[in-house]
Amino acid sequence: MGNWSDWNRLKSEALLSLSTFLDSLDPKRAAVMSYWIKDYVRFLKKEEDFDPTKLIKYKRGSIVKVHLGYRIGSEEGGLHYAVVIDKDNAKRSPVATVIPLTSVKPSTNLEKLHPSKLYLGDEIYQLLQAKLSQTVEEISLTTEKLLQRLIAIEQEQIPTDLDPAKERARFVERKVAVEALKREVEAWKQKRVNMAKMEEEIGRMKRGSIALVGQITTVSKIRIYDPLYPGDVLTRIRLSDKSLNRIDEKVISFFTGSETTEAAEL
Repeated sequence: MGNWSDWNRLKSEALLSLSTFLDSLDPKRAAVMSYWIKDYVRFLKKEEDFDPTKLIKYKRGSIVKVHLGYRIGSEEGGLHYAVVIDKDNAKRSPVATVIPLTSVKPSTNLEKLHPSKLYLGDEIYQLLQAKLSQTVEEISLTTEKLLQRLIAIEQEQIPTDLDPAKERARFVERKVAVEALKREVEAWKQKRVNMAKMEEEIGRMKRGSIALVGQITTVSKIRIYDPLYPGDVLTRIRLSDKSLNRIDEKVISFFTGSETTEAAEL
């Protein structure tokens, strides 16, 4: 595509256009877009070495936390919980089809939801709350055990009858063990901080969740933040078959205008 001079010109024009647009936004929107640009560049850098087979298998009904990007118009954007609706998503597949979820707001009128939306009740909240409580307990127990080991090592007395070389070696060995344990403790403490953030997010779902069926979309698995691996919080969090069947019915009725057999018999 053109020569080096053309490419430089196009790059300069693009950067100027982006800079001018960011300058035109209010500080909050400019910050949101700037964060998204950084995330988008990170996704692009990750793309070359991305291997979806290293991730868990996403089953139909799996709840994921996914970055939908910078919102345009009425689109859902940013980090969102979503439900995977692929019938059988292969581990080697680099993409997944999801329906974004949103929480019920105090002002939400459940009797007058848009035809593209489906109220799911508090099923997701109950699933996440149970998993979160279990995870927080595991973090607390692990952190406590690590701290006890740390205290034991720090209080261990090095024998005074050792020759200088062995005494220095024992001292260095203990120092290395202490530093390693401290890093591990901090890592688990950070996990607890992350859980606190998730607790706040999940709290918004207490009134229930709404599936935004009209915004069904296929995303790269690079956009998925959680779950990625077996030990992640959202691993094995899955909607019931009953809820998935309701989503199927909504997809059919909203996008085709056809009634399901069950609905037609009512």
